[in-house]
Amino acid sequence: MGETSISHKEEALEEIMSAEAYRSFEQMALYELNKTFMTRTCVDPDRFSHNDLDKLEQDVLDPNELEEPISDSDPEYVEGCEPQVRIEGPTHDQESSGMCEPQMGGFRIGLCCPMSNDIDRVRRFPQDRIFFARCGRYSLIGLVDSHGVSRTGEKLAKLIAEEMPRAIFKSPWLVREDDPVAALSSAFHRLHRKALKTLDLSLTGASCTAMLVASDYIWIANVGECKVLLGVPDDKDNAEAYHFAPVALTEDHKLASEAEFDRCMNFGGDVRRLVNDNVHRLFLKDKDLPGITITRAIGNRMAHAVGLNHIPSLTCVRREDIKEGSFLVLASGGVWATMSERAAVNWVGKYFNDPAQAAECLCQEAQKR
Repeated sequence: MGETSISHKEEALEEIMSAEAYRSFEQMALYELNKTFMTRTCVDPDRFSHNDLDKLEQDVLDPNELEEPISDSDPEYVEGCEPQVRIEGPTHDQESSGMCEPQMGGFRIGLCCPMSNDIDRVRRFPQDRIFFARCGRYSLIGLVDSHGVSRTGEKLAKLIAEEMPRAIFKSPWLVREDDPVAALSSAFHRLHRKALKTLDLSLTGASCTAMLVASDYIWIANVGECKVLLGVPDDKDNAEAYHFAPVALTEDHKLASEAEFDRCMNFGGDVRRLVNDNVHRLFLKDKDLPGITITRAIGNRMAHAVGLNHIPSLTCVRREDIKEGSFLVLASGGVWATMSERAAVNWVGKYFNDPAQAAECLCQEAQKR
C-alpha cells in the first residue's frame, strides 16, 4: 500500500495554495477599479475605447424600443394649463451659485449648481439642471443629474428640465383626472421615450427627482440618486436648537436594495464589487460596461438590458403633518456620496437661515470632501 511522507504532503499543499493565490490575484486584477475609465456613477464613455462598442450595441440593444411613437400631438398629451417654466444650471464657463427663488408653493428656496471640479473640466460639460414651474394650484421643483457621455449628458439634462414640467402639467391624468401620482409616473415614461428618440443614450442617462407641491400635499417622484430629505427639529431632551433629524422622502435606487438587486439579477445582470471601489456596480455578463451604480434612470439603454428601469418611486406627504421649523433638502449624488443624511440636515440647520447661503455652502463642502 505504501505511505505518503509528510514532506510530500507539504509540497502538494503548497502547490494547491500557490495555485489558489495566483487565481485570486488574477481575479483581483480583472475586477480592479480603473479610475481612468470609471466615474462615481458609471463607466466614463468619453475615455473608454469604442472599438467593440458598435458591435456590443447591436447585440444588446433592442431597436424596436425606438419605434414607439412620441409627439406633442399624442392623444396622451393634452392642452391644459400652460406652465411657467424656469431652468437653472451652470453653463460650460460659469456656475449657478447662491441664487434664490423667494417663494414657491409656500417655500423659500435656495439653489446652487456648481461646475465639476474635475482636473479636465475644460473638456467636460455641466450635467445638472434645476427646474421650477407653476400651473394652476400646483408648483413643481425638480433636479436632474446626468451621467455618461459628457456632451450628451448636458443635452439630456436640459431636455428633461425643459420637457418634464410640460409632460406633467399637460398630462390627462392631471388635467382631466386631477391625479398627481399617475401624472408623475406617466411623465417619466414619456420623457424616457422622447429622450431615446432625440439623443444617443446607449451609455448616457440621468437621475431625476420631481416634487409637485400643492397647498395640502407634496408628491415626490424619483429615479436614481437625487435624494430628498426632510430636516425635522430633534425632539430629544439634550438636543440643541440647531439639531435636526433626517427623514428620507425618496428611495435609494442602488444594488444594496434587495428588490433592486433581485430585479437586475433576474434580467441577467452581473453585479461586481471592484477592488478599491466602495460600491457594487451593474455590468453586462462578462463585459466591462456599463458599470453603473444606480438601478433606475431616464435613458441608459444598455443598462436597461440588465434590469435598470425608468419607473419612478412615488411618495406623498401631507403638509399639515410636517413639523414646524422643518425644511427640505434636494441634492444630487455628489452630495450624498460625501455627506451622511444627518450631516447634511445639521449642516443646513446649524449655520444658515438663508436658503441660498445654505445651498451654496452645502455644495462647496461636498466638493471639498
